[in-house]
This record gives sequence, structure tokens and C-alpha cells, in this order.
Amino acid sequence: MSDFIARGWSGANPLHALAALGLLRLGTRLSPGLRMAWRQVDGAWRPVYAPVLDVEAWTEQLAVGLRTLASLGKPDPALNTRVRQLSSELNKALDARKQQEKTLRSLKREAGWSKEQADEHRRTSLAPFDTRVQQAEDALQAAQWDLQRANGLGIAHVGDAIGVDAAAFRHDGREALDLWFRAVPGDPIERPADPWLLASQWPALACDAVRDQGKVVPTPYSFSNGSGGQYLLKDFRSCATRLTPSLLRASLSGQGCATVDDATSLNWDPADQVSHALVWQDPQDREKATDAGANALAYLGLSLVPGVPRAGGLQAVGWHKAGGFVWPIWSAPLGIDAVASLMATMPLDSSSDTKAWRARGVHEVRLASKVNPDGKRNFFAPS
Repeated sequence: MSDFIARGWSGANPLHALAALGLLRLGTRLSPGLRMAWRQVDGAWRPVYAPVLDVEAWTEQLAVGLRTLASLGKPDPALNTRVRQLSSELNKALDARKQQEKTLRSLKREAGWSKEQADEHRRTSLAPFDTRVQQAEDALQAAQWDLQRANGLGIAHVGDAIGVDAAAFRHDGREALDLWFRAVPGDPIERPADPWLLASQWPALACDAVRDQGKVVPTPYSFSNGSGGQYLLKDFRSCATRLTPSLLRASLSGQGCATVDDATSLNWDPADQVSHALVWQDPQDREKATDAGANALAYLGLSLVPGVPRAGGLQAVGWHKAGGFVWPIWSAPLGIDAVASLMATMPLDSSSDTKAWRARGVHEVRLASKVNPDGKRNFFAPS
């Protein structure tokens, strides 16, 4: 067998589209020269990979590789808890400082202070708040560094969520680049810090030059930054470490049970959003049924939609200006470099030249908008 069709995935589903990209990334790492296309099968566009000579062996390699990439060192569980507590304390300190500045502006108007008087009051009044903020930042950075050292270097190991101290993120990025320069092509995936995958994944998560209160701003694709107890990196590790070859085959084929009930999804499948108005039971109380294979591979798919620093914040390849994921459906078998180039030229506004895209072999350009129905968690709407 040379062509493998992932019949369980649909090109209309944003989770499956990202998973298809992730499978190309991981598959190319295991088998250089792998190509991907989309083909109409059973009424939907399905991702096709070639050459795949032994499906059983290939899917086993993929599953083992994902589990390896998600494995951690042996950190004290209290470290993650401490990082979250210190992050909360920092936010409280920043809020208190902001409130004090608001109070000072009101006092300035009421007392009729001159600019010099206002500046002096501001310096003396804000000094203890500045000290508290600095102490909270220093404590959080120290805890994050402790956690990173305990977790070890890897594609999802800076903590539970991406938004860590910018210096810590840059430190791991430099280590990733150093490993990549010294990597030997053909080495098997033997550790979470795989040089080839780490170097491609890191730019997709954040950029140390785009910060919010000293922490890196996560990619807009990150829907799990702590809200509702969901964390993108932690949830990827949870899905990947539970993955077995049989679960992955079920996800790819669409036959059999592909879900686990003890992992959290990344909120990229429109079916993840269940309105309370449409079900009898509170969605929060329902048992989770997460496609571990599709979610874990979709995280790797981010490597083909890396972050792009720009005025106003962090943009990302394939991210629509109105908020959402844009991806193409093409029919010619393409290698990973060609797919990366194609993704980087996607139209990010409402205008697109249909004839020009068809001339490139693109049959459809799909958009899944980001929605936040309950004001807490982001999801993708159907494309």
C-alpha cells in the first residue's frame, strides 16, 4: 500500500485540518519525503498521505513518537500549583496598582494639584505597589524556571500554558535552536526535545518580543490558557501520553472508539462546544470524550501556522483578521515545505481571487470563526 487515506477526518473540520498538518509534520520527521493531499472520499475531503507502505507499523511509530514528545521529567506536582498561585498573586498586585493610579487621578482633579505635585504624589504612593509587583514578578519567574528545569526541554514543557515569563521562553528557544544546529538527520525520536520538531514548534507558540505584563502572548490558536481549568500544553501532554496505536488508527479510519474520557480537548472541534440549551445535563458535568489522536496531532499542526509579530500584537499564519482559522484544500501531493508555503499565502481577509487559487490547485478555502458563546471559553464554529 502506498497511499493512506485518513477516512475519519474531514477537511471541513478545523480540528481535523490542523491534525492533518500535524500528521504531515510528524510523518515527515519519521519518513522524509512524505507528501499530503486532499481527496473526495465518502462525500468529504479526506487527507491522503504517500508513500505509506505499512499502515500498522506507521501508526505505531506515530503513537510512540507522540508519547515520547509529551513525556515529562519528574517535577514535584506542587511546582505547577505554585506557578498558578504566583501568577494569580501577580495579577492581583497589578490590579491593585492600576486601582491606585485611578485613585490618584481622581485626587489630582479634586485637590487641584500641579503637575509637579501630582508627579511627587504618584512616586510616593505607587512605590509600595511597584515593590509588590516586582516581588511577585521575581517569585513567578523563579517558580517558572524551576518548573521548566524539572519538566525538561520539550515541545510542550514550559509549563501548563504558553504565557510564561518572556526570558524563560527565550531561554528554551535558544536551546531548541542550538539542538537543531547540532542535530543529525535520521536520528529517531528518543526524547521530548526532538531537535527537528522542537525547532518547528517553538515559533508557533509565542514570540518573546510580544509580551503582556512581562509574559509572552500565546498564539491566537491557543484556546486553553487557564479558563475553566484548561491549559493548552498540559492538555496536549494529557492526550498524547494516553494515545495508543489502536486509538490513533480508530481516529484516522473513523472506525472503532477513538476517544478517551480522562483527557481534555483543545477546543478546536466545533463539536466540543455543547450549549446547555441543547442538552438535558449541564455540559460541565458530562463525561469528556476526547479524540486523543486528533487533538495531539493538531497541536503539532501549529508548527505550520507559526506566530508572526506585528504592530498591535501577535498574528499567526492562517489566522483570519476577523478571528478564525483559514486553510486550503488542495489535490496535488505536496511535501511539507510546499504546504508551509501554501499556508503562509492564505488570504486573511474577505477578499480572495478564486481563479488564482484554483490555478494553484486549491479547490476550497475554508474559514472556521472563533466563537465564545459563554464568555469564558473559545471554540471554533463550523467552517
